[in-house]
Amino acid sequence: MNGIEEAKAKRNGFEVAIQCIMMDLMRTNDTQFHFHDYIEMLYGVRGSVTVVISDNTYELKNGDLMVINSKETHGVVVNEDHSCYIVVKFMPQLLYAAEQSAFELEYIMPFLLDTNQQSRVFKSEVLKTSQISTMMYDIFNEWERHEYGYELAMRSDILRVFLWILRYWHKNNIKTLDRFKLPSDLDVAIQRSIEYANNNFRTVTCEDAAKYCNLSYSYFCRSFKRKMNMSFSDYINYIRISEAQKLLITTDLDMSEIAEHTGFSTSSYFIEQFRKRKGISPKQFRLNMLRLMEGQNKDGAKP
Repeated sequence: MNGIEEAKAKRNGFEVAIQCIMMDLMRTNDTQFHFHDYIEMLYGVRGSVTVVISDNTYELKNGDLMVINSKETHGVVVNEDHSCYIVVKFMPQLLYAAEQSAFELEYIMPFLLDTNQQSRVFKSEVLKTSQISTMMYDIFNEWERHEYGYELAMRSDILRVFLWILRYWHKNNIKTLDRFKLPSDLDVAIQRSIEYANNNFRTVTCEDAAKYCNLSYSYFCRSFKRKMNMSFSDYINYIRISEAQKLLITTDLDMSEIAEHTGFSTSSYFIEQFRKRKGISPKQFRLNMLRLMEGQNKDGAKP
């Protein structure tokens, strides 16, 4: 299976938090699945492409905007003889100021965790009264011109795009943000536990996280569930399943090896949790992705 973890973008030999590319492609018979820490925005310029995220597909046409969350395995299929779209990639930390990160956590979490899958695509008819098109081209032009302070200009426009998305969700009662609201006195502890869990997901327990946050076990568990609308154990399993999906797509490891690599105690528990969250077994998930990739490699057609 093709699939790679994409390295950090570099400019002049240094890693950068933002990257912008104009993808101008002909119809392809191959799809490279990859994943990275960046949040990614795609803006359709010409033609049509199909974006594959895990085993879900979304069509991106001229004037459409799409968001791909951090660490999601994805690939792009070019549907027409000549298609073009803008790619903007940036590290999640760009969305919040470090000194206020605990209080702005609710805004960034929808782009780090699964949300309503349909809320990730914004069609051209929805965007026509907005400034999204202008902002996406401004981001690209700043990257290309590379003028003094271009990073600040790009960050400003990215924040404006995401402010539009958040306000669109709020206006249309898309319940993406509600589950991340919590009294501010607990935000710092919950954020610390999330960062700790992300770095130690293979072995961390709820007891470990509570101790790390200097909270009692029961208080931490209650607070975490209020903030995330899931238990800490469920969050850990969410991370483990996300990592398992990458391994299923990008390696030939068997179920026992994947369970071990992602921190599940047994392969049977891994399979049970995967089926609970994805609705199919990990083996079937892998087969579905193989069929999808084989179909693309055969004729380059839309799945």
